[in-house]
Amino acid sequence: MRKLEWLKLAMVGLVAAPLALTGCGSDGSDGAQGPPGPPGPSGTDAPVTATAAADTCVVCHGDASVFSARENHDAYLPRAANWTVREVLVTPATVDDPAFVDITVSIDDQDQNLAYTTVVNVRALRMVDGVRTSTNNAVAAANATVDLNEDGDHVITLPIDLATLPGWTPEQDVTWRVRLNSGVTYPEAAVIAYQNVRVMTPVRDQGCVNCHGPNIFVNAMGGYDSVATGADGNRRAMGNRTYHFSAYGVESCVMCHGNADGAHGDRLLYYAHGIHQSNKVNKINNEAGSLEVKEGWFFSVRYPGDNQNCSACHMTDADLAAVLAEPVTRPFCGSCHGEVGGRVVEADNVTIDWDSFTWSTPGNETLHRSLGALVDCQTCHDGTVSPRTVVGDFHLGFNPEMRAAENIEMEITAVEAAGLGAPIQFHWEARRSDASLYDACNATVGPDAPVFLGQFSVRIAYYQGDDIANVGVGSYGQPGATTNLTAENTVCDVDGRATTTVNLHTGAVAERAQITFDGRPRIDIQGFANQQARVPVPAFSFLIADGTPAPRRQIVDTNKCIGCHRGNMYRHGGGRNDNIESCIACHNPSATDQGVRVGLGIDASNAYDRKNAESFSMAYNMHAVHGVGERDAFYLVYRNRGLYGYGSHNTPLPPNWPLDSEGNPAAYAPGLEVFGSNPPANITHYLKKVNFPNRLNNCLACHIEGAYGIPDQSKALAISIESGDDGASQLDDTLISPATGACMACHQAGDPAVQAALRNHAYQFSWRPSVIEGGKEAVLEAAQ
Repeated sequence: MRKLEWLKLAMVGLVAAPLALTGCGSDGSDGAQGPPGPPGPSGTDAPVTATAAADTCVVCHGDASVFSARENHDAYLPRAANWTVREVLVTPATVDDPAFVDITVSIDDQDQNLAYTTVVNVRALRMVDGVRTSTNNAVAAANATVDLNEDGDHVITLPIDLATLPGWTPEQDVTWRVRLNSGVTYPEAAVIAYQNVRVMTPVRDQGCVNCHGPNIFVNAMGGYDSVATGADGNRRAMGNRTYHFSAYGVESCVMCHGNADGAHGDRLLYYAHGIHQSNKVNKINNEAGSLEVKEGWFFSVRYPGDNQNCSACHMTDADLAAVLAEPVTRPFCGSCHGEVGGRVVEADNVTIDWDSFTWSTPGNETLHRSLGALVDCQTCHDGTVSPRTVVGDFHLGFNPEMRAAENIEMEITAVEAAGLGAPIQFHWEARRSDASLYDACNATVGPDAPVFLGQFSVRIAYYQGDDIANVGVGSYGQPGATTNLTAENTVCDVDGRATTTVNLHTGAVAERAQITFDGRPRIDIQGFANQQARVPVPAFSFLIADGTPAPRRQIVDTNKCIGCHRGNMYRHGGGRNDNIESCIACHNPSATDQGVRVGLGIDASNAYDRKNAESFSMAYNMHAVHGVGERDAFYLVYRNRGLYGYGSHNTPLPPNWPLDSEGNPAAYAPGLEVFGSNPPANITHYLKKVNFPNRLNNCLACHIEGAYGIPDQSKALAISIESGDDGASQLDDTLISPATGACMACHQAGDPAVQAALRNHAYQFSWRPSVIEGGKEAVLEAAQ
């Protein structure tokens, strides 16, 4: 038996023994205390030395286990059940019977069908004399019926009473919302159906669902809640408004909040714009702001996308055109540009925040400021003084970089390789949406002629196991130097397909590698000359020996990330665009910020977070960032371009974090000296409050179906939480298991005692932070 095999068995035996004695904890916080590790400066995270490692988290949290991670992170929280409207049929009135509207609904979850026997409420949204009119109790709930059919198609019948709906006809355009009793307190089912043509505001459900998931009033912990606070800063209670829980996207909301004559008025505009822009002073100086969107309801939400990209919610061309055609008025413009501290829900209360505008000339700024915050914009913007009369005169409504990329797709199609000592050739192409090819070697920018050469660099990253680690090529898990994509190393065939020749990195220790690009092509489009096009960069993994494709396991759906971070899912100069496979070249399990900390003279004794290093591996980083808002933990990465801290308004901040002029933790401190840096260094400090807009246990918000749960340790690499002195070999890195990294990055706490209990639970069934003899490769072998 090989040494690692018997070590593996010994480790499994030692870890499984406590399972037989203590069983599995329900949530990780009540697991039995593991054996104490050697003392160290970082408490429960102090590193120890081990010769091999394996975790047994799968025993309790595997797919077939009693505390299955996959089942406890259930994929979907539906509107009581997933339904689809199959048909809307109108039966005109006769001498003996009133008119009827029959809505045929298919409910996917047949186990819940019999619960849908009672109609709770019916509301109708109509266009009457050109005005959108909403009628509550449009059909008496007691008169509506639900016919349950065994084939799964159920018919909701709504008898029409013209006394309630005067002027209704079978030809009229009506949007119906029928709330159904689900047999539980919430969520109710809210069926939206169209009689003839959709009557709605120019927004789409999918724009909301992309971020919020299937229920927009569910908080990150899965409860029915709001992120609003009162004037005292405490979280507001939603009270008895549980019917909001049925809201899927926007279509249920607009039934009450998108009409001129309803009790709630035309408030959807102010709610949606106001809430999503409530932290908007970050656009100006990155200080955290709060906006009283509704009387006594204060919001401070950091919108995760590009806030000028209106097409994120107004998704169709017709929707966007309708918004851009809106007249310039104080209420409409103030819904986004409203004064911080002033309510925006009532039109007469909207005050304009002149600081939120970008001024074309100093004279314009001076003029507008002199008019005051309650100016009637139509005094000038009706065409009498200014020719700019509609929203579209000020906003494109889309990101031109994204619009320029809509008809460009890039792909690396094949690699020719002959081992680490030989150059490689990779073949790539650029296609239009109709699959026809661009000339990848084109040298002159034109309307249908993007230029690629000279716009990209080529990055090569190296695998260990089924993850990138970049062993032997650089320090702290980072890939080696890039190669520019030029006419000198690239040739094209007659069809425009390209072949580029580059060298692999000397010293790399790997059998697999990944090629990806960094950059953007340029093209002329819609009045934008030489426009950068934000094309998702291609990535291709291959065997170094011969170039055979060797793709990494697929875990995350990039399109889901883009759906929420629309127009904003790129960093580092903007060249690493919209492809998670490209991100992992740097954000891999070996990636830590220790190099930056060492360069600043920072270690656990003087770091803000009292750590020698922090991981920014993709799994650890993403789980940590998206979870901090509800976990009240603090996550901090030191970079030379900025120190990036993430938390919530309740997060206990570390000692010495800078304060603003009012004594509050600074959300943005440009050019500030880093505490403890030696020699002194001035780096911008960012403190980003995170409100995750979905449920934290809705793994499908990011992951591919079936691609979440306990990581497979025979493929997933152990995660470096500290890099050793030898940054290239990584053999002296301090490691935690992939399960500990992925799970406990989200399951964190600001309370040190709770945090210690959580981490000790993980360490008990994997291992304490350890320098493993043989490094990550030994951990992989221990899991075979």
